[in-house]
Amino acid sequence: MENRAVRIVRLTGEDREKLLECAKLLFVCFEHAWNTMEEAEEDMLRILEAGPVLAAVEEELVVGFIGTRATYEPYGWELHPLAVEERSRKKGIGSLLIKEIEKEAVNRGAIVMYLGTDDEDGATSLSEGDLFIDTFQKIKNIKNKKNHPYEFYEKNGYQIVGVLPDVNGYGRPDIYMAKRLCEKLGGKSMNDVKAVKVFTAQDNLQAEMVLDTLKQNQIPAYKKDVDESGFMNIYAGNSMCGEEIYVAQKDEEKTMEILREMGLEPEKAPGEEE
Repeated sequence: MENRAVRIVRLTGEDREKLLECAKLLFVCFEHAWNTMEEAEEDMLRILEAGPVLAAVEEELVVGFIGTRATYEPYGWELHPLAVEERSRKKGIGSLLIKEIEKEAVNRGAIVMYLGTDDEDGATSLSEGDLFIDTFQKIKNIKNKKNHPYEFYEKNGYQIVGVLPDVNGYGRPDIYMAKRLCEKLGGKSMNDVKAVKVFTAQDNLQAEMVLDTLKQNQIPAYKKDVDESGFMNIYAGNSMCGEEIYVAQKDEEKTMEILREMGLEPEKAPGEEE
């Protein structure tokens, strides 16, 4: 596979050409949602007004984009929409767009991200029978019949938390999925405790290794890009300027011990001797 450079770009109202390309993606990927291209363009502006929008750009063309909005501000955010052009699918672009929009939401106070994914054409077993009967058992035993995207979201950490039966017509439910973005610390979320930076990873791979080790030691942590400009290399999954690791202040000392055991040099605490 040819490895072309792909950037993730945070869009603003000044990015008129890229917003138009996003609207075209909406119109193509969700063909039943809009009657005209003009309607898709108007909806794209509403999506941008509602919250941050990130686009995957390859050779200056938008190949995918994602949006989110704080429907339960500031803690509950809806992922809507996610669109990737057909030729760029199955290359990890959708997953990395999700990952980056989750960072945007966490930086704005999010605890949970959720989404709705319709089954309008019998793509899952939830389209069979009456979903008002044995609802949760049917959710538990769901089967994917026609490549429904719920399994894609499951691979990105989301789980089915409910359904709305018949909202698209009889036997055509909306499937609700959600993911907790911040772990609880002593009854509080990462948003409600004092967090301290303990390490700056060289790239996303090193950051994920550190986060995984901390998780194994029961230390909740999160990362954020050093560069806030909105540009990053998503093929390698790397931030161009590194990734900062944060933990709760009460876990700082233990975290530094673990980092040193890993052969890594942690951030010096305020007042620590050189």
